Amino acid sequence: MNKLLKNKKGFSITEVLVVIFILSMGMLGVLSLTVQNIKSINLNKNKLIAVELAQEGLEFVKNIRDTNWIKDDAWLNRINYASSSSYTIYYNSDGTKNPVIANVSDIANARLYLDSDGFYTHAPSTNLTPFYRLITINQETNASTTVTSELKWQDSIKIHTYKINTILYNWR
Repeated sequence: MNKLLKNKKGFSITEVLVVIFILSMGMLGVLSLTVQNIKSINLNKNKLIAVELAQEGLEFVKNIRDTNWIKDDAWLNRINYASSSSYTIYYNSDGTKNPVIANVSDIANARLYLDSDGFYTHAPSTNLTPFYRLITINQETNASTTVTSELKWQDSIKIHTYKINTILYNWR
């Protein structure tokens, strides 16, 4: 009789292992879903930043063109292009944050950094970002120019690219 009661009082080691296995499989599913959500959040955040930085590149060139018109300069003055040129945009270090355009050879030389005020800039600093921005300007005719702003960044898996373009006209 004592032997029969001892066998019915608790769980066997096999039952405990089965329960632990089932619980760990459930936790593994929750953990993998959480990791996937974090990756998606980071990818979407970087895509949004890339879209805004690409648009900012186009706006810089438009700003230079519009400023030239106000000053009665040639419409593409301060953009020293050949038939096709690649550029980066720097902010003036005089505190005005006015854009300055500079030639670069390729996108690998167009890394973006964060300055102390939180602006993205090509001026080297210790605050690296994963983004590279290249602005390409192609003069199509005497009255039109194509401007392309390309962003590249790399996450842990692959290199992403976002590219937009616009055509600027000398409508004066």
